Amino acid sequence: MINQILYRGDIGLIGALNKFGIVYVLVALLILLKVAFSRKKIIAPPYIRLLFIFFLLTSVTGVNYFETTENIPLFVFVLYITEKASEEPFHNYTNP
Repeated sequence: MINQILYRGDIGLIGALNKFGIVYVLVALLILLKVAFSRKKIIAPPYIRLLFIFFLLTSVTGVNYFETTENIPLFVFVLYITEKASEEPFHNYTNP
């Protein structure tokens, strides 16, 4: 029988729960779910919503995106694009 070693980085948010705790996992899920499934407050382009759904599905059992520092700029840029898409465009304003 082969000894199988399971690393925390291999099991996604379950490993993050073991490593960082429940608060970290709740914040990570809150960020992913807020952008992926919000309807009223955040107006995100469809490709951004699909990207966050992809992050959500793969982070449960795969890689934990918030654990590595290389992924933080990606989330910063994507959240910035989401915020700018939620603002009203300047061309909707009319001069009095």
